[in-house]
Amino acid sequence: MPEILKTKGALAGRTKRARVGFTLVEMLVVLTIIGIIAFFAVASYSAARKQAKLDLAADSLVSAFNEQTQNVKGGRDDARTSAQNQSMTSQAGSIRNFCFGLHLQKQAPFVQNFASPYVSASGQEADLCDILHQNLTRFDLFEDLKIGDLTIDGTAVESLDVIFKPPFAKVLARSGDGPMRKFLKIIFSIAFQNAADKRVIEIDGSKSTAARSQNLNL
Repeated sequence: MPEILKTKGALAGRTKRARVGFTLVEMLVVLTIIGIIAFFAVASYSAARKQAKLDLAADSLVSAFNEQTQNVKGGRDDARTSAQNQSMTSQAGSIRNFCFGLHLQKQAPFVQNFASPYVSASGQEADLCDILHQNLTRFDLFEDLKIGDLTIDGTAVESLDVIFKPPFAKVLARSGDGPMRKFLKIIFSIAFQNAADKRVIEIDGSKSTAARSQNLNL
């Protein structure tokens, strides 16, 4: 009888030790769960990165607008600088000699900074920004982004020049090859290529200010 009990005890011990590890099915289930969690974590991280890049691009455009307005608030040309402006060179000695602006369009490159010579019309009330001699530079952070909607005073357009003219950063707009003119509001959106999520920026022509808009329905 004691030998039988010993045998049963030994068998029970071996069985208990055999059940310490995981079965193949259990390992597959665990790996599947880890894979699902990792998939959603990566997708969530990618979406968060896109949202952050959209926010950064929108904030950078607003900052660029405000920077451009500050660049032109150096004062109107006087007799000492008018000759330098009229030479139409892009290497004038002071930023007060330039109109600054942003070029927006619905085709690549979507956003560009530009500077063009500011020309005082001596003896006349009007003065001008020489758009024909503008110097364009690509706006950073737009490698994967696009301009979606683009409107001026409620009218959809394909491209716009938003122009900041000395001496008080008076803001004007120019659509296509049309003339520069005053406007009330420019609204445009930025988004990733083939993506629905977007950020909307409004430029107030009466106040010469730009800000992000919470209204996404253009």
